[in-house]
Amino acid sequence: MFATKPLLNPLDAQSHALSATYHSRAYGAEYFERNKSNGLNLLSYGLWQRRYGTWIVDALKLQDRRVLDVGCACGSMLRGLWQAGADVDGIDCSEYLIQMGRRQWPDMADRLSTTDAVNLHHVPDETYDWLHSCVVAEHWIPDLVPHILRELRRVLKPGGRFYCAYETDSCAMAGGRHPQEEPSHICLKPTTWWEEQLTNAGWSLDTNQWDAALRNHPDSFFAEYQWGWFVAAKQG
Repeated sequence: MFATKPLLNPLDAQSHALSATYHSRAYGAEYFERNKSNGLNLLSYGLWQRRYGTWIVDALKLQDRRVLDVGCACGSMLRGLWQAGADVDGIDCSEYLIQMGRRQWPDMADRLSTTDAVNLHHVPDETYDWLHSCVVAEHWIPDLVPHILRELRRVLKPGGRFYCAYETDSCAMAGGRHPQEEPSHICLKPTTWWEEQLTNAGWSLDTNQWDAALRNHPDSFFAEYQWGWFVAAKQG
């Protein structure tokens, strides 16, 4: 069962009303149904999401930490993180997916907001301890990645960190598809490219510090999914 602690969220009612005016057509009904037909139901919640949440929260020590899930879709991974003990909010550029998540899980409605990562207009500076993003960065417009990384850095507290797992052009997706078969995958980049982007945007790479904890956890996904990933720390 979920804890009954109050929902702590930096977004007030006015900000929620503002975020509801932002829409994305690219990640609407067609995107949802395409993924569902290929074995990825973004509204599914079960053992996979619970195991994922336990792994990430335990390995990264996120219990009771303020976390922002960047590109949360309907919120199924967010729910896994929340159940495992993180105090987590989620953003996604798709109003369609966010509203589906709010209807599916009313107890998370105040945690889900429609916002593009390039402009977190409603989030004050230094709000979160950690950022989390899983199989989202490959959807970002490459030219906007420097702006996204700087904006994400802004909303982190001093010493905060960013965990990001992303599809590469060498890993299989749900249903055995190749990442290049998904038309929204426009940023399939190698590790060296991401490291350069992070350094230029004021981050320091912290991946090695967390490698053992993530790989050796009994619920680790790294043996099953060949994601690229990094942990980066906010500099300054």
